[in-house]
Amino acid sequence: MVPLRSQGPVVLARIGVDFGAADIAVAVTEPKLVEVGTEDFPELRITHYVRFAEMISFSRVEDGMERLADVVGGVALRALRTEVFVDASSLGRYATALLRGKLHETGARVFEVQITSAGTPVEKGPVWRVPRLALLENVAGMLATGGIVIPRECQALISQLKSLRARISEARRLSVEPVQDDDLVMALALAVWKRIYEGELTFPPKPRVINGV
Repeated sequence: MVPLRSQGPVVLARIGVDFGAADIAVAVTEPKLVEVGTEDFPELRITHYVRFAEMISFSRVEDGMERLADVVGGVALRALRTEVFVDASSLGRYATALLRGKLHETGARVFEVQITSAGTPVEKGPVWRVPRLALLENVAGMLATGGIVIPRECQALISQLKSLRARISEARRLSVEPVQDDDLVMALALAVWKRIYEGELTFPPKPRVINGV
C-alpha cells in the first residue's frame, strides 16, 4: 500500500505507531469533513479514512526506525500537517526518542502516549496517559458510527479488529481482549484518539477560536 494517496490537498494526516519487540505497527489516516444527513438537513461529520496499515519487521531497532521514518516522511511530504501518536509505554520511550531525531526535518509533530491499564485519560504535558480500554472503546464507537473507513486492502487490520472480544466481569467491569495480536488496532486507536475540530480540516485550515479570542 502507498502510505498516503488522496485526491486534492491533504490538510491533515494522522499516524499511529505501536512498538513491538521485533516489529512496528503503523496506521495512517486522513481525516476529512464528510457531508451526511439529508438534503433538507445536511450535516458535516469528521471521518478518518485509513490510507495505510502495516507491520514493519526489523532485526535491529535502528533499521526499524529508518523504515518508519521513511513512511512518516513520505506522508509529511503530501500533507499540510502531519501528527504522529506514538506508544511511549515501556521501551517505546526509547524508540520514540530515536524517532524524534529522524523526523526533525519533516515538520511532523510527535505526541507521546503511555498506554495504561486503568485510570482516566490525561492529555497534557510532554507525555499523555490514556487507558487501553478507552482507546479501544473510542475505536469501536467510531467504527459503529462510520467515523472510520477501512479499505479492503487492509486485511491484517480488519482481521485484528474482528478478533477483539468484549467481556464484563462479575464486578461489572468491561474489558476488551484480542484473540490474536492487536498491534495494528492499537496503532489505529492512537491515530484517531485526539479530537479534531472542523476548522482544522478546511482548506486552507482555519485557526480555532477559543472564548471569542
